[in-house]
Amino acid sequence: MALTAAHLVTMTAAIALIGTACASRSERNVLIMTGVVLHLTARSTRKHRAVLRNALNLVPEVAPGTPIEMVVHGEAILLALPGQETAEALTEAIGAGIVLVVCRNSMRSQNLEDDDLIQGAVVASSGVGHLVARQTQGWAYLRP
Repeated sequence: MALTAAHLVTMTAAIALIGTACASRSERNVLIMTGVVLHLTARSTRKHRAVLRNALNLVPEVAPGTPIEMVVHGEAILLALPGQETAEALTEAIGAGIVLVVCRNSMRSQNLEDDDLIQGAVVASSGVGHLVARQTQGWAYLRP
């Protein structure tokens, strides 16, 4: 079953609050962080692999605990379906803490339900709305 975007926002806020409560003044800049959101709309497996590689390469380059999300909508939601050629790379990305956010509007247009997605995928009511919300929250936006 997929998590909702509301769960993701709650988890991100909790991490930031814990960091605020536990960190000394000098450590707070590292622990109170915005995140990075990657935007993917392409159907191409080659593009999916490239964006997954970009996301994984980003992990060691940002402060520890910095949230990284990959938002997929349109034809790119194929990435979130089990049995894809990119399954191994996606499993590695999710294992590294990268969150896959799937657009419910795109799911609806392709007759997909939450149970059709890989375990761990997070569903947002609108992929573009989620991207705008993250940018408003100060997250870095990448469209590789």
